[in-house]
Amino acid sequence: MLRLSFTNRDFNENDYEMLLQLDDAVKKGADKKTISSLPVYKLEKSESTTCCICLMDLEEGAEVRKLPCSHFFHKDCIDQWLEVNKSCPIDKKRIDEC
Repeated sequence: MLRLSFTNRDFNENDYEMLLQLDDAVKKGADKKTISSLPVYKLEKSESTTCCICLMDLEEGAEVRKLPCSHFFHKDCIDQWLEVNKSCPIDKKRIDEC
């Protein structure tokens, strides 16, 4: 990639494909062990809170996962999110740095 910055030409479709492959090679999400170590709760009282991932209300009795930053989401929603991103969707704090 560094060599692309030293060339005196525009990027082309071949450069784009190479950059996509580099991006795919870097795993940005958390592993399943890390995700499953985060606490899961049944939501006891219905607060007027929305899961910012699916945009559905968090209702009483819903299974939620709480991140180290204290934000919580539907368990299934945040698990899927964390497989791709190691950070909270609200404050962007990494789950392994809190």
